[in-house]
Amino acid sequence: MHASPSTSRAKVQWARHVIARGTSARAFTNGTVPPPRQQQRVPAMPGGAQLAMPSTRSRDNTRMRRAGRIEPHARTGAAVPHSPTALAAVADQRQFRGPCVVNLVGKRAADVTFNAHPHPAASLNAYMAHAVEHFASIPLPMGGKLRKLDGNRMEMTVPRIEMFDIWLQPKAVTTVNVRPNRAEITSTTGDCVLSGSHHVTKLGLNERFNLNVRIVFSWDDSESTRRTLRHHRIRVHSHLEVEVDVPPPFSFMPKPMLKATGDLAITTVLTAMAESFLGKLSKDYDAWAKALPVTA
Repeated sequence: MHASPSTSRAKVQWARHVIARGTSARAFTNGTVPPPRQQQRVPAMPGGAQLAMPSTRSRDNTRMRRAGRIEPHARTGAAVPHSPTALAAVADQRQFRGPCVVNLVGKRAADVTFNAHPHPAASLNAYMAHAVEHFASIPLPMGGKLRKLDGNRMEMTVPRIEMFDIWLQPKAVTTVNVRPNRAEITSTTGDCVLSGSHHVTKLGLNERFNLNVRIVFSWDDSESTRRTLRHHRIRVHSHLEVEVDVPPPFSFMPKPMLKATGDLAITTVLTAMAESFLGKLSKDYDAWAKALPVTA
């Protein structure tokens, strides 16, 4: 028996009501929900609808199990989501078995074209050979920041990510690997800490996420290209994936709504970062090229 649209809307409104109550819904916002028989009384839902606790018999889990996307946990029967993404291949990822695990993904591709410098040593490969130093000198928008560490590592403070009444600001140690015509920035869960609104601590969000960041810069800087072209072009492809074990009361909201909101928030931040960073990177290259010693 399927829930009517009015019942679904009522559940969403109820979840938002609990969220808006903040600390008054302590049984939910502290991240520990008591068993159903011990739960504190919560506000009645509009229309007398009842909120069912997430169950392994839910329609979503049944459909996903039949499709082969989840499997039952050996002891509890809890649904374990399969994540056939980059996160599955990373060694330091946490294993989540919560009833509401959502995989958020943001992607962004952008490019910038700017004048090439006539100096024979002003190739993009020569400039990018010191990518960490150059990147760390470029400010990020919306409170973001890059800071050089040792070797080929940087600390990246991501611009604020806002969802519902929560805002987050991940700070991650990234590794920068450079080779001809390509530079790649990567980071994973073990190198990232969340700060932000009071929800970060109250909901224990630092223990409820997995992260995979991959930002790839590419360009064509072959000798033949430098002889024939008057412009340089740098392309960037950004991919940020976050797996979240969503805590109550947010876990009672529909997963499609949570994913759509999270995907949009991440993509918005990646878009702002890419457009701002590439424009400033081209200006930094120009200043670097002009400072090169004049050859005889």
